[in-house]
Amino acid sequence: YYQINNIRAGGLLPYKIQNNKLYILINEEYHNKKLVNNSLGGKVDLDDHNIEETIVREFTEETGYLLTDFKNDIYKKITKSNDRIKLDKAKYIGILYKISKKNKKIWNILPKLYSEIFKGKLVLSHQESIKLKWFDVFNDDMKSNSYLLNLLIWRIRKMKKFKKFNKYKKNFKNKNDGCLFLE
Repeated sequence: YYQINNIRAGGLLPYKIQNNKLYILINEEYHNKKLVNNSLGGKVDLDDHNIEETIVREFTEETGYLLTDFKNDIYKKITKSNDRIKLDKAKYIGILYKISKKNKKIWNILPKLYSEIFKGKLVLSHQESIKLKWFDVFNDDMKSNSYLLNLLIWRIRKMKKFKKFNKYKKNFKNKNDGCLFLE
C-alpha cells in the first residue's frame, strides 16, 4: 500500500441541503461479492502527491468521469477545507464538499445520468460504482452501508454544523455516544 502522511486512502463527501435534510452523494459497489453503499473514494496511488489528489482522482473514477470539468474546483476547495473526517485506524480521510448553488442542478441529476449511461454496460476495472445516489444522513437506513461509510456518517452526524438536521435531537457528550461503530 502507498501512503501519504500515514494515510492510505481518502474520499470525497459531496453534500447538499434539500428540504431541510442533509444528503451526501454515495455509491453502490461490490465489496467482497456483496452490494454495499460506500463513500466515493479509494487508495493512494504512487503518482499522487497529496491526499487531495487521491480524493479527486478516485471521485472522478467512481463517478464515471462525468464531472471531470469540476476537478480543479473540487481540488481547490478541498485543499483549503477544514471539514475533514480522519479515521486513524483505517488510515482514511473523508473531506466534505458542499455543492454550490450554481452547480446544484448537475449534481442533482448526476445519479440519474450515471445510471442512464452505465446501466447494463460491462463493468470496467475503472468503473467501480454500480449506482450513485443521494443518502439522507439522518434518516436513511444504514444496514446496507459499508463499515467505512457508517463510520463517516456517524462523524458527520456529530458535527455541530449539521446538528439542526438531526431529527433525534440527542446531544452526544463524548466521542462514542450514540455510535454503534467504534473506530
